[in-house]
Order: sequence, then structure tokens, then C-alpha cells
Amino acid sequence: MLLVGAVMISSFIFAQNDVAAPEKRHGGRGESMKTVLSLDDAQYSSIKEINKKYGEKQRTLRRDSTLKREDKFKEIKNLNEQRQSEVDKVLTPEQNKKWSTYKKERIEKRKAAGEKRVKAYDEKLKKELSLTDDQYKKLQEMHQRDREHFKKRHHKK
Repeated sequence: MLLVGAVMISSFIFAQNDVAAPEKRHGGRGESMKTVLSLDDAQYSSIKEINKKYGEKQRTLRRDSTLKREDKFKEIKNLNEQRQSEVDKVLTPEQNKKWSTYKKERIEKRKAAGEKRVKAYDEKLKKELSLTDDQYKKLQEMHQRDREHFKKRHHKK
């Protein structure tokens, strides 16, 4: 029973996403690009306009209740690809390479931080709920299945 409660609590907590507006989630993208890539004023202005344009399109898509979730993901992915294509045209080849490397490094850092948070959370649950080693192992297995399920749903090529 405790294990079921722990799973329900952990699922609820992991399901909570900060559903901030795109400009809040990605508002710093232009700023970080400016810093990391040493963008000139014209490049920075162009990228801000591109981000604004696609942010508005994505916001409209997210609010569209007539589309299925999978269709929204596909449309948003298409918009992201279009946005990236426009950004690529603004950047020099060197800047594109540098930005690609920077994004990969950030993904790895976020992944490591996420794994660390999950482990700390699981250990906290184990302690607070006095889970046995077997229950704790099952909890970790369920989290692994959840991560794999998420990847399958959200990272389709």
C-alpha cells in the first residue's frame, strides 16, 4: 500500500510541468545566443523576431483544443524545425557549430541534473515512507519504465 502511495505521489510530482509562456521558457534563448555566440546587433534583433514569431504560433497551437495531443506535438516539432532553419540562416557556419555544441552540452547537464533529482527524491521517499530495499528497487524500476515510456512518446523520429 505504501508503495502504491509513493508511486502516485511521485507520478503526480513528475507530471507537474512549468507551463510558462514560450517567451518565458525560451525568452532567454536570444540572450544566451547573444552571449555564447557574440551576436552582433542585427543578428540579435533577427533572432528575437524569429523567436517572437514562432512563440506566437506555438502559443496558438497549444491553446487549440480541437487538435489531438499527438498532432500538437507534430506541429510544434515542425514549427521548431522551421524556426531553427531561419535561425541557421542568420548565424555564420562557425556560430551554428558552436551553438549546436552548446545545446548538446546543456542537454547532457540537464539530463545529469534530472537523474540526480530523481535519485534524491527516491531516497527521500525510501526514508520517509520506510520502504524496504525491495520496495525501493520496484520504485526505481517504475521510474525507469516511466522514463522509457516518455522517450517513446516524445522522441519519435
